[in-house]
Amino acid sequence: MINVVKKNHSLGINIMDEGLGISKQELPNLFKEFGFWLRISTLKRLANDLEIKIEVVSEVGIGGEFIVIFK
Repeated sequence: MINVVKKNHSLGINIMDEGLGISKQELPNLFKEFGFWLRISTLKRLANDLEIKIEVVSEVGIGGEFIVIFK
C-alpha cells in the first residue's frame, strides 16, 4: 500500500507491505553496504544527498513500512 502523508511541515510517501518483515536486530544494519542491503544503502546515500529522509518500521511476520519524507 502506498499513501501520500504530511509529516510536520513536509510531504512524504508511506510504503507498507505485509511481507516477511525485518527483525529489530536487523534494522540498524539495513542501510549498511553489504550483501542484499547494498541497493538499499545506495538509495539511502542518494536520499541523503537530496535531503530526503527515510524512516523504517518493521516487525517479523507482520511486514514493513518505509516513510520517505521530502523537505
